[in-house]
Parts: sequence; structure tokens; C-alpha cells
Amino acid sequence: MIISHMSINVRLYQEGDEEGIVNVINSAFGSFRGWGLDAEKWLEYDKDDFAFNKNLALVAEIDGKIVGHVMLMLREFKLGKNTYIKFGGVANVSTMPEYRGRGIATRLMTKAIEVCKEKDLSLSSLLTGYDGIAHGIYRKVGYTDTLFESSFRGKRKEMEEAYQNLPENNSIQIREAEISDLETFSSLYDRSLIAYNGVCRRPLEYWKKKIFDKKYYHSFFYVTKGIYKIIAFKNGTPTGYAIYGISEEADRRIGFPPFSGGILELVGLDNESRIALFKHILNEFLSKKLKFMVFSFPDSKDYKRLTRFFKKIGSSGILMDYVTKQDKLFTELKNELSLRLEEYGGFSRLRFTLISEYGETNLEVSGNEVDIIENNSDNKIMVDKDYFVRMIYGIESFKDVLLKNGIISIKTEKFRKVYELLNVMFPRREFHIWTIDHW
Repeated sequence: MIISHMSINVRLYQEGDEEGIVNVINSAFGSFRGWGLDAEKWLEYDKDDFAFNKNLALVAEIDGKIVGHVMLMLREFKLGKNTYIKFGGVANVSTMPEYRGRGIATRLMTKAIEVCKEKDLSLSSLLTGYDGIAHGIYRKVGYTDTLFESSFRGKRKEMEEAYQNLPENNSIQIREAEISDLETFSSLYDRSLIAYNGVCRRPLEYWKKKIFDKKYYHSFFYVTKGIYKIIAFKNGTPTGYAIYGISEEADRRIGFPPFSGGILELVGLDNESRIALFKHILNEFLSKKLKFMVFSFPDSKDYKRLTRFFKKIGSSGILMDYVTKQDKLFTELKNELSLRLEEYGGFSRLRFTLISEYGETNLEVSGNEVDIIENNSDNKIMVDKDYFVRMIYGIESFKDVLLKNGIISIKTEKFRKVYELLNVMFPRREFHIWTIDHW
């Protein structure tokens, strides 16, 4: 087939495109083929996940035939204590095999960035494999290498060791969750993860449709059985919950190895609740003679007591990001940055300019206030784009970025003052995105 001179048209979804989109996705991903994606299920996502809007699907067509596709998911994740940023989550980047190598994915990704800008989104984000062709395409159009994913694995021996060595706590009661627990789950999620960046906003309708009505385990995939929810109580007060699955009990391949169990999510208001939930799941896995268990927990002190028995496995998966509107991003973060100054005790007046590949932002700090201003300052800090996003996300502090040579240049006569201020504004924070929220 000769297609090198054919015209590629990239556009947004039109009614009736779903058959062509599904054909492209199924041709590109064995996971979707095995799961059984069809046009009806694709359209159903509009009802299950508020982030999905079919009108934000992009297609590439040649002579009227859809040969490529990208989905933009409008997720929101937390950057700071109470600040959520809406972003264009890039998903299902796919080209029909016989049309690859023609720049179709690059055209689609370039258009996706344009759409994010048109929708006034400050960020675009995606999850992909580091070792594939796609990663090179995303780097080419300007996405960062933000964070490598990791997970924990354990064989039966590690499961037994963890169960035996984690303490019992008879003050924590655990039972299966019911639909009446929906608001409790939502409250526990928000309260227990207040110190974490990256956690996604979940309206009650999302909890109901995606976690209680259906059993989603990763991005677009769900099962009708094999995933379970439990809730912990202390003195009658809810203190935590967990969502986990067992591969052999699911009606579709659930993403875990055969004869294994996986924990999709485990949150608690205290160590005792997290340990009790974890031990309850371990006991079930052991009693059902499972050979392995897998889970992805935050790599933080809150979870160290649970993860220390298991092997941390580096993944080829990576989070990548593109700052589509740098000034807009800082406008959205202004209250959070001001709160950090207030907690520090305020700061004397200082103007500075943060520069990245994505733009220049002029900031003025005075007391507890942060403002975006028009005029350039004499204090200019240029940051490598990868480190720039990590610093904004709290994955690296400003001090970390400086020590790791992530600063391209600093022009200032007030280095100590600038250094002190940026350390206050950009501290390190725990960052985690739960698997169910992947896009």
C-alpha cells in the first residue's frame, strides 16, 4: 500500500467515528482486543467517567478512513493541600499498523497540545512506556520525563512473612463495603491523602459509577466480579478502606499475573488502620493459596511498614507532562504558593522570573502574597523542562533540582534570598496517582 503522498487530516470527533476509533484502538492494543472493546462500550465511558468526553477524541484520517486516534481525558489532580489542576490527559495514542512510520502519531500529539491550549488547560499529561517508540514521539513534541512508575511484588514467602510480622490490632474492625459507604469512601480518600500531590479529584458520581456500580481496575478497563472493597472502623468511626482483586475470580483478565492478588488502593487515617486492612487482604490471599501479590503504593513513610517485606520493582512506565500555559498554571497555584509563604512566616518583597522551555513567568512575592506580574525582573532562573515540572509537582524540591544540575542558569545579585524563597515555594511533597485513575 502506497500512502506516502496521501493527505493526513487530523480533526476532532464527529458522530459515527466510534467504529473507526475502536478499530484503530483494537488494532494497536492487544489489551483492548482481549478485553472486548466495541463501539458501544467506547461510548459508555461517557457515562462512567466525567473525564471522558467523546467530543475530545482526535482522529487522523486518510481518504476518509480513520487510521489514528488520541483521546483527551479532562482529569484533575492535586498540586498542594487544596489546589486541583485540570489537565488534558492523553490516552490511547494509536495508529493502525499498516500506517505507522508516517508521522501520524506526531500530528495527533501536536493537535492534542493545540486543543489543550484552546480549552485553556495549563497542563497536558500522559502515561506511557519508556522503552517504546511512543516515548520518543512524546519527547519530540515537548513532553517531559516526569516520574518513573514503580510497584511492589511478593511471592507467597513474602506474604507469609508480612502477615506474621505485622502487629495485630483488635481495636480495628473490618467489613465488606456496601453502596451506603460511598460517601464514607470519598471522605476517607480526601482526608487521608491531603499531604499527597497527584491524587485525582473524584466526584461522588465517579465513585458510584466507576468504583461501586462497575469494578474498574485500570484506566478504561473494568470487570463485573473479582474486585472487592473493604472498610475499617475504630470505635465505630471509619478510618480507612481498601480495594483489591483476585485474578482467578475475575470474569476478564484483570491485569495481575495468574494465581495472584493485587491491591488497587489502600488508604487510612493512621498506621493502625492501614496495617489492619493490609493484614486482612494478606490473610485472604494466603487462605486462597495465591502464589503472588502485586500493588502500587506511594513510596512514602505512611506505607513503609507495609512495603518493607516486598520487592520494589522498577517499571518501564513513565509519567510525562507538557506545560501548555505556564502563566495560567502559576495563576492556578497562586493560593497554594501564598499558603506556603504564610506557613513560613512571610517573605520580604522580591521579584523574579522563572524560565522554562514552556515560557517565562514573572512573579512578585511580598509578605504572604504571590502575584503574576507583567514586567521582567533582574532575578532570572532558567530550569530544565523535566526538572521544572518535577519541581512544580513536588517530586523534587528546588534544592534537589539545584543539586542535580536541573538549573540551566541563574542571573541574580540576591542569590541567598532567591534560594531561600524558592526553597519555601517549592518543597518536596509525596506524589502518587492511584491506578484506577490512570487515563
